[in-house]
Amino acid sequence: MRFRNLRIAWSVAWGVVAVLSILLWIRGNWYNDGWSRQSGSERVYVESVMGILKWGSMPPYYGQDHPWQWGSRKALYNHGELGFPFPAYRKTALFYTYVLPYWFTTAIVLILGGLPWLQYIPWRFSLRTLLIATTLVAGVLGLAVYAASK
Repeated sequence: MRFRNLRIAWSVAWGVVAVLSILLWIRGNWYNDGWSRQSGSERVYVESVMGILKWGSMPPYYGQDHPWQWGSRKALYNHGELGFPFPAYRKTALFYTYVLPYWFTTAIVLILGGLPWLQYIPWRFSLRTLLIATTLVAGVLGLAVYAASK
């Protein structure tokens, strides 16, 4: 228990990042948010669009006074991108884009927050615990299939 406070701080910090990621994911169902910065011969951008996180580079916009730009608009259309296969990478002659779904980024953040506590998990389970866990996983998967078929 030497580094208990450090482990707690690590988990709390990643927990805050996970909550912010979930809030941005929820907001992305109604609004498309984007940030960009123009520097020299390219414009670098980050976008939150319909449940995915996109970032990349494109040609610059000429005639703009400020190098930083932020925009938000109602989500009126779906870009047809769900982030599969993830991480997606698209490159053309003018731009490149990376795409990650929010569920994947949130899962990674939660895993990072729980890493310091792995040493406290009992890695030996009884047969009863294994059967209960298997039943719960099967039930959740069954509910997911049922919900997807509706």
